[in-house]
Amino acid sequence: MFQRKISILLAIIQVLLLSSTVSFAEEKKCIDQPEKILDAALKFSANSQVRGPHYFNDIGCAINYRTEQCGLDQADFDSYSKTYDFNTGNELAMTDAFYVIEAGVSTPIGSGVVAFASKEDADKFVADKGKGKVIGFYELADMGF
Repeated sequence: MFQRKISILLAIIQVLLLSSTVSFAEEKKCIDQPEKILDAALKFSANSQVRGPHYFNDIGCAINYRTEQCGLDQADFDSYSKTYDFNTGNELAMTDAFYVIEAGVSTPIGSGVVAFASKEDADKFVADKGKGKVIGFYELADMGF
Protein backbone atom coordinates (compact mmCIF):
# COMPACT_ATOMS: atom_id res chain seq x y z
CA MET A 1 0.00 0.00 0.00
CA PHE A 2 2.81 2.40 0.91
CA GLN A 3 4.68 1.59 -2.34
CA ARG A 4 1.54 2.30 -4.34
CA LYS A 5 1.16 5.72 -2.71
CA ILE A 6 4.81 6.51 -3.41
CA SER A 7 4.39 5.41 -7.04
CA ILE A 8 1.32 7.62 -7.45
CA LEU A 9 3.10 10.55 -5.82
CA LEU A 10 6.12 10.12 -8.11
CA ALA A 11 3.84 9.92 -11.16
CA ILE A 12 2.09 13.15 -10.12
CA ILE A 13 5.44 14.89 -9.61
CA GLN A 14 6.62 13.68 -13.01
CA VAL A 15 3.48 14.99 -14.72
CA LEU A 16 3.82 18.34 -12.96
CA LEU A 17 7.46 18.65 -13.97
CA LEU A 18 6.74 17.80 -17.61
CA SER A 19 3.77 20.14 -17.83
CA SER A 20 5.66 23.06 -16.30
CA THR A 21 8.58 22.91 -18.69
CA VAL A 22 9.23 26.41 -19.98
CA SER A 23 10.33 26.99 -23.52
CA PHE A 24 13.25 29.36 -23.69
CA ALA A 25 12.98 29.87 -27.44
CA GLU A 26 13.04 33.55 -28.28
CA GLU A 27 9.62 34.85 -29.22
CA LYS A 28 9.58 36.56 -32.59
CA LYS A 29 7.57 39.73 -32.36
CA CYS A 30 7.22 43.02 -34.14
CA ILE A 31 9.00 45.96 -32.64
CA ASP A 32 7.64 49.42 -33.38
CA GLN A 33 9.92 52.02 -31.85
CA PRO A 34 10.37 55.78 -32.22
CA GLU A 35 14.10 55.51 -33.07
CA LYS A 36 15.79 54.14 -36.18
CA ILE A 37 16.82 50.48 -36.15
CA LEU A 38 20.62 50.29 -36.24
CA ASP A 39 23.47 48.01 -37.26
CA ALA A 40 22.91 44.64 -38.92
CA ALA A 41 19.15 44.68 -38.27
CA LEU A 42 18.77 47.74 -40.51
CA LYS A 43 18.64 45.56 -43.64
CA PHE A 44 15.40 43.94 -42.44
CA SER A 45 13.71 47.10 -41.22
CA ALA A 46 11.30 49.74 -42.48
CA ASN A 47 10.01 53.04 -41.20
CA SER A 48 6.94 55.18 -41.53
CA GLN A 49 6.06 58.69 -40.48
CA VAL A 50 2.31 58.02 -40.59
CA ARG A 51 0.92 59.04 -37.17
CA GLY A 52 4.35 59.64 -35.65
CA PRO A 53 7.71 58.06 -36.26
CA HIS A 54 7.55 54.27 -36.49
CA TYR A 55 10.63 52.14 -36.99
CA PHE A 56 9.87 48.47 -37.51
CA ASN A 57 12.35 45.64 -36.96
CA ASP A 58 10.98 43.66 -39.92
CA ILE A 59 9.47 44.69 -43.25
CA GLY A 60 6.60 42.31 -42.48
CA CYS A 61 5.79 44.40 -39.37
CA ALA A 62 5.55 47.53 -41.49
CA ILE A 63 3.16 45.77 -43.88
CA ASN A 64 1.04 44.60 -40.93
CA TYR A 65 0.96 48.18 -39.61
CA ARG A 66 -0.11 49.47 -43.05
CA THR A 67 -2.92 46.91 -43.22
CA GLU A 68 -4.32 48.13 -39.89
CA GLN A 69 -4.61 51.74 -41.13
CA CYS A 70 -7.57 53.42 -42.81
CA GLY A 71 -7.38 54.02 -46.57
CA LEU A 72 -6.09 57.58 -46.24
CA ASP A 73 -3.32 56.52 -43.85
CA GLN A 74 -2.45 53.61 -46.16
CA ALA A 75 -1.99 56.11 -48.98
CA ASP A 76 0.26 58.23 -46.73
CA PHE A 77 2.20 55.11 -45.76
CA ASP A 78 2.70 54.30 -49.44
CA SER A 79 3.94 57.84 -50.11
CA TYR A 80 6.28 58.31 -47.16
CA SER A 81 7.50 54.95 -45.85
CA LYS A 82 11.08 53.79 -46.33
CA THR A 83 12.97 50.54 -46.23
CA TYR A 84 16.63 49.66 -46.70
CA ASP A 85 18.50 47.85 -49.44
CA PHE A 86 19.55 44.42 -48.20
CA ASN A 87 23.00 44.70 -49.82
CA THR A 88 23.96 48.32 -49.14
CA GLY A 89 21.72 49.50 -46.29
CA ASN A 90 20.76 52.56 -48.34
CA GLU A 91 17.33 53.99 -47.60
CA LEU A 92 14.73 53.81 -50.37
CA ALA A 93 11.01 54.41 -50.75
CA MET A 94 9.06 51.26 -49.98
CA THR A 95 7.07 51.66 -53.19
CA ASP A 96 10.29 51.77 -55.25
CA ALA A 97 11.88 48.65 -53.74
CA PHE A 98 11.87 45.13 -55.13
CA TYR A 99 11.15 42.51 -52.50
CA VAL A 100 12.36 38.94 -52.24
CA ILE A 101 10.10 36.48 -50.46
CA GLU A 102 10.25 32.71 -49.89
CA ALA A 103 14.06 32.60 -50.12
CA GLY A 104 14.62 31.19 -46.65
CA VAL A 105 16.02 34.42 -45.20
CA SER A 106 15.82 34.59 -41.41
CA THR A 107 14.29 37.92 -40.37
CA PRO A 108 13.31 39.21 -36.91
CA ILE A 109 9.64 38.08 -37.06
CA GLY A 110 10.13 35.38 -39.67
CA SER A 111 8.52 37.17 -42.61
CA GLY A 112 11.59 36.38 -44.70
CA VAL A 113 11.15 39.61 -46.68
CA VAL A 114 14.19 41.55 -47.87
CA ALA A 115 14.29 44.65 -50.08
CA PHE A 116 16.52 45.68 -52.97
CA ALA A 117 16.91 48.95 -54.85
CA SER A 118 17.05 47.20 -58.23
CA LYS A 119 15.26 44.28 -59.79
CA GLU A 120 18.62 43.00 -61.04
CA ASP A 121 19.98 42.77 -57.47
CA ALA A 122 16.80 41.03 -56.31
CA ASP A 123 16.94 38.56 -59.22
CA LYS A 124 20.63 37.86 -58.51
CA PHE A 125 19.85 37.23 -54.83
CA VAL A 126 17.14 34.71 -55.79
CA ALA A 127 19.47 33.01 -58.28
CA ASP A 128 22.26 32.79 -55.68
CA LYS A 129 19.86 31.34 -53.08
CA GLY A 130 18.33 28.94 -55.59
CA LYS A 131 14.84 29.86 -54.42
CA GLY A 132 12.59 32.82 -53.78
CA LYS A 133 10.38 35.19 -55.68
CA VAL A 134 10.76 38.86 -56.59
CA ILE A 135 7.66 41.00 -56.10
CA GLY A 136 6.73 44.68 -56.00
CA PHE A 137 5.40 46.74 -53.13
CA TYR A 138 1.68 46.40 -53.84
CA GLU A 139 1.90 42.62 -54.13
CA LEU A 140 3.77 42.61 -50.81
CA ALA A 141 1.15 44.92 -49.28
CA ASP A 142 -1.55 42.36 -50.13
CA MET A 143 0.26 39.69 -48.09
CA GLY A 144 -0.18 39.21 -44.35
CA PHE A 145 2.54 38.37 -41.91
